[in-house]
Order: sequence, then C-alpha cells, then structure tokens
Amino acid sequence: SEDPSLHGVGDLLDKAQLTEIVTNGKGGMPAFKDTLSAEEIDTLTTWLAKQKAAQ
Repeated sequence: SEDPSLHGVGDLLDKAQLTEIVTNGKGGMPAFKDTLSAEEIDTLTTWLAKQKAAQ
C-alpha cells in the first residue's frame, strides 16, 4: 500500500493533534513514544504543523 502524503498535513491537524498521533500512534501509524525523545517529537511535530498545501 502507498504511504499517506504529508503534503498539507498542517492544514488538517494542529501541533497538539500531531503530537498525540506521533506519540501514541493512530490507525496504521505506530507510536514513537518509545523511539523518539520528547524533544525529537516536538521538533518533528513543529515541522509537520508547518506543512501546508499552499507550499
């Protein structure tokens, strides 16, 4: 199966929602709370939240 695109993810989800998903997983997305530090999750979700469709 094709991985979902991250294009425009910042239009669909805010940073708090992204943090929840990256930390705890959702659907086919695994949890990364045991893999990434809180700082790494923060850096990643900050970047993801900036991914807008208009870019």
